[in-house]
Amino acid sequence: MSASIEAIYGLTPLQEGMLMQKMTNHNDTSYHIQNSFFMNSECDKDKMNIALELLVEKHEVLRTAFVIPKSTGIPRQVVLKERKIEVLYKEKKTEKEKEFILQMIEKDLERGFDLQKDSLFRVTIVSFGKKRNWVLFSFHHIIMDGWCLELIFEDFFKYYHAISEGMDIPSMEKEIERERSAQCSYKEYIEWFHNLDKQEGLEYWKKVLEGFDSQSAIQSTKKPISEKKQMDIVAKRLSKDVTKDLLDLASNLQVTMNTIAESTWGIFLQKMNDSTDVIFGKVVSGRNIPLTGVHSKVGLFINTIPVRVMVDEKISIKELLKQVYEKDVESSNYEYCGLADIQRLSPLGPKLFNTIIVFENYLDRHKFAKEIVNKYKIEMSEGREQTNYPISIRFSVVEDSLEFCLLYNPNEYNKDEIVIICNRLEIIFKTIAYQPELQVCEVDMITKKEYDIIYHKFNNTDVDYDKTKTIVDLFEEQVKKTPNNIALVYNQESLTYEVMNRKVNVVANKLRSIGVKKNEFVGII
Repeated sequence: MSASIEAIYGLTPLQEGMLMQKMTNHNDTSYHIQNSFFMNSECDKDKMNIALELLVEKHEVLRTAFVIPKSTGIPRQVVLKERKIEVLYKEKKTEKEKEFILQMIEKDLERGFDLQKDSLFRVTIVSFGKKRNWVLFSFHHIIMDGWCLELIFEDFFKYYHAISEGMDIPSMEKEIERERSAQCSYKEYIEWFHNLDKQEGLEYWKKVLEGFDSQSAIQSTKKPISEKKQMDIVAKRLSKDVTKDLLDLASNLQVTMNTIAESTWGIFLQKMNDSTDVIFGKVVSGRNIPLTGVHSKVGLFINTIPVRVMVDEKISIKELLKQVYEKDVESSNYEYCGLADIQRLSPLGPKLFNTIIVFENYLDRHKFAKEIVNKYKIEMSEGREQTNYPISIRFSVVEDSLEFCLLYNPNEYNKDEIVIICNRLEIIFKTIAYQPELQVCEVDMITKKEYDIIYHKFNNTDVDYDKTKTIVDLFEEQVKKTPNNIALVYNQESLTYEVMNRKVNVVANKLRSIGVKKNEFVGII
């Protein structure tokens, strides 16, 4: 067995968390990532298989299995010298192409991954015709992060294209060996990580979390109907004009779009929790490290860290943006600390936050090398990702527009609630773009539709009534209709219509007895 093993090493805290979650609930689909595309050109299955074999040869994480030896009980990842990627080919003649694709995605999702036995990266290819081929890349997040998607796609098409152009395999294998030697191995990263002195980082996070004792949650207003799927998504895109104004503001203040996204989510959570102090999670790339070629390395480097957004009454949006940026720069020195270790520093523990955000500034899934896209007529299709948080927000700039996608658990939130959240975020983004001098406490995230309901519908007190009757007549009619209903509340006291009517009559009789006539004014103290 040892002859087939290339390396054995430990896990990062995030990998350990993913492994434990999978062991606790084998059917859990968190961290099962799917990305697909169409090749509107001929697809050579044999050449695709060779390209995938070369992909596995270059990236050791695609040959990795996760085990927990009985002798130690300590999780390890084992890199095999060889591991075949599982490829499923299908031919399907159907007019209901989209429905069939959704079925294939669901079947792949239901199957899941056995983290020890399965290839943790697999491919499904469905041919709907000679020049209509759908390809699904499916993998478990434990082996790589979103940064790697473009790297995987580019390498795959580079190999497929080279084979199609007649390049010999030995030459390609030499090139792969050269590329591997120019970057660190994932084992080197694990060793570097485990040799870090974590104490300084934990001291920093302890100060960040000091005094925070209430989770910044988003409560659902109504219980949704239980359903099988664990993740759904709602997306919204800002206009190019608003995006440009935000980019200009970021440039003028010397902050980033990531800063603006974080501040927007922080303001939203503050409004939803009626608090000036909130915490949420942020996914960081984890690649700001001193290892060779780490930015082109395929593997899981990301981490999740807390972001605390705390404001005073008078702070402006501009001042908040600068404050958030400065804290981001400071925290980047300590983002290597494991989330579980950070959570233990807070009395809230694992409930420190239940929403996370990620700003994807590392890839545009719609852009490979132009010549490859054009040659094979590549068209991006369905995609899926999921975390174990009830709400996750993915921000990215796509085609000069800021897009935010809310991934949510449909068993905890209704879709219409998530749509409302998207609408509120759009309002906050526009406020930041157009009124950066505004104080944070003055930011209003009510939509125009809600404004009309609150200020017009709720305040529409016009009613039809018999104009021949006086207020006294109408009041006494109400007494007869609802004698026991509450008519008046003052401080802690309340009066029913019947009791109030009796008291009014006592006063009226008294006024008549002392000579007060019709249309005379009387001051009552």
